Amino acid sequence: MNPIESLLIKDSKMIMEEVNKSLWNAFETLRIAEQELQRPNEDVVALCACQCTRISAEGFFRSYLLSKSPEKNENESLSDLLDECAKLDSHFSTIDLSCFNCKNTNEKECDKKYCLSVDKVNECFEQTHIIRNLVLSKLKLSEKDFS
Repeated sequence: MNPIESLLIKDSKMIMEEVNKSLWNAFETLRIAEQELQRPNEDVVALCACQCTRISAEGFFRSYLLSKSPEKNENESLSDLLDECAKLDSHFSTIDLSCFNCKNTNEKECDKKYCLSVDKVNECFEQTHIIRNLVLSKLKLSEKDFS
């Protein structure tokens, strides 16, 4: 193996380590949301579940993007991340982020960009599972790898 091939393999391993770390964080954050949403509705801290769900969805998108390019996507919105993923793979264009758009929710159910309605947060939680499953299938990984 020549030095260039050796560097490419090393870089590839480092990138996959970063992808796995990013995925692990996305899974952990989704687990926090899940634990919160398993409580009786009156005990759910919707803001916590909403933030964790949104952060997890962003993490899954970032993990996919990182697997394709080591360039960080730190400051991009959820829809920007989805657009970047869709540019790389058309299957991502089937993802609907409308449930994450809290601006269309009435004021009592929304605190700026986070929802306070448990039903609305559950919608986003379910959509994050769809995102998770798509990313895992594209990366040829299993949820068991992160349990």
